[in-house]
Amino acid sequence: MLNEQELKRRDKVLMSMMQIYCRAHHDTRGQLCSSCARLREYAGQKMASCTLLENSSFCSSCMVHCYAPHEREQIWTVMRFSGKWMLLYHPLMAVSHLAHSMRRRKHS
Repeated sequence: MLNEQELKRRDKVLMSMMQIYCRAHHDTRGQLCSSCARLREYAGQKMASCTLLENSSFCSSCMVHCYAPHEREQIWTVMRFSGKWMLLYHPLMAVSHLAHSMRRRKHS
């Protein structure tokens, strides 16, 4: 299991990406719509209970896919859309997340 600080960091990145996506696609400001909130909760639960996340940088690079197919497609869509916007809206978080992920990938 991930330590609490790392889990909070990843959860913050997830929430930021979900907010970017929801704002652009569902015209929300500051909060998530109900469908994005459900997906965020689902992804957060999966992340918190994952025993393999400690050794991988991204869920997409994991050999075991614990997301249900529909939710996996949804989260992939969110990440793909939001990833490019993270540099504009949250540049320090994006660079930090990328650097952290590259370090983890190098040690794996």
